[in-house]
Amino acid sequence: MKKLETEVLVIGAGLAGTSAGLSACQMGKKVLVLAPDGGASAMSSGALDIADDILAVRGKPEHWSKAIESNLEQILIRSPNHPYKLLGDNAKAVIEQIKSAFALVFSEEDKFIGGDGLNNRYVFNQLGTFKSTAFSQARMLGIEDLAQGRDCLLVNFRGFRDFDAEFFKNNFLYWTEKLGAKIKLEICEISSDGIKSKSSLEMAKWISENFDQALDQIRKEIKNCNTGIIIFPPILPQEKRQELLNLVEAEGKNKAYELLSLPPSVPGKRLQGYLEKRLRRAGVERILGKAVGFKSQAQKLLSVKVQTAQDEFEIVSKKFILASGGFLAGGIVKQGEFKENVFGLKVFCEEKPLGRIFTEKLTELRIVEPQPVFSVGIRTDQSLRALDEDGKIVFENLFIAGSILGGGNYISDRTGGGTAILSGVKAGKEL
Repeated sequence: MKKLETEVLVIGAGLAGTSAGLSACQMGKKVLVLAPDGGASAMSSGALDIADDILAVRGKPEHWSKAIESNLEQILIRSPNHPYKLLGDNAKAVIEQIKSAFALVFSEEDKFIGGDGLNNRYVFNQLGTFKSTAFSQARMLGIEDLAQGRDCLLVNFRGFRDFDAEFFKNNFLYWTEKLGAKIKLEICEISSDGIKSKSSLEMAKWISENFDQALDQIRKEIKNCNTGIIIFPPILPQEKRQELLNLVEAEGKNKAYELLSLPPSVPGKRLQGYLEKRLRRAGVERILGKAVGFKSQAQKLLSVKVQTAQDEFEIVSKKFILASGGFLAGGIVKQGEFKENVFGLKVFCEEKPLGRIFTEKLTELRIVEPQPVFSVGIRTDQSLRALDEDGKIVFENLFIAGSILGGGNYISDRTGGGTAILSGVKAGKEL
């Protein structure tokens, strides 16, 4: 069997895997990144969370804490097994690591994301509601963009099945008023050649292929409306997004913004494309394939068997970083019992090892409650090395990063983005 050799093999190419690859590369290591796809990052809404207010009262955003340091303090107190505990012993220490980690992954010159990492913003989504988040892709509509009370124009595309303009309008006007921004919203419709029932990804493709046609229609609608803010659904294609927003703003005294998305997500695909570009720019090779086996000796991993569409081969490495994601990305599966999908690592819920257990025992009756199933993952030592149920290191040269780490409930406490990037960067630096 053919063999490749490297110093660091990263399994997973999402936010955590890319962070790990860039971090190891920065340490002067030869790095390979292995993944069949971009993982759950491709489903991103366009937001990247660090820490939400876990004490927040639902429906009362005027009372929510936006201060990320304060939110982190509450999470560290109430979630003793959270991965943030492995990255710093207090909120200030975690904040400092966040600054340097995000600077490594998201180059300032790219202007890909916005946010200061200190306070959450309220960013609107395609339902007309909003998300409290630390970072979002640049030019996503936040409540602060509406502070002047300027009238808005929503650009709706006919045939876009994933977006209901009137539903959006009703929610949007309710929440903007509740958050202190009194605005008016008009809706214009753009023809998409009479084709019906396009998904968001199909709509983005149509705009890319019919850019001039779409732009001409948008310009005509803008001229007919006396508005200051132009709002687009989350369907702007990656290669045309900045150009379209800039050209729309050039039509007059308008500011143009996009909304956060639900899956299937164009902003998620945009994030995936950006991460791939960052790896290429750093000189990190990406292999499209799946880890289907491994060799080890005592407590040391020796190699991973890889399967691609055309071939099977072996990658020999000195160090391995597992960033294959949780349930959504397929890093953890339940086939009779819960297990990690590459090395068969033990999976935990809090400190309890999971074997054969009904998923219903890990869920709450009310969907709005934190679901224990989403805190399931691998337990590690301070260096992010996987532990077995006796607390012993499984492999000395295997490190864990991202949502496959147990202890954090990334959906309810909204720490997924921070955990992915910080653990990835830390794993890349561990020797």
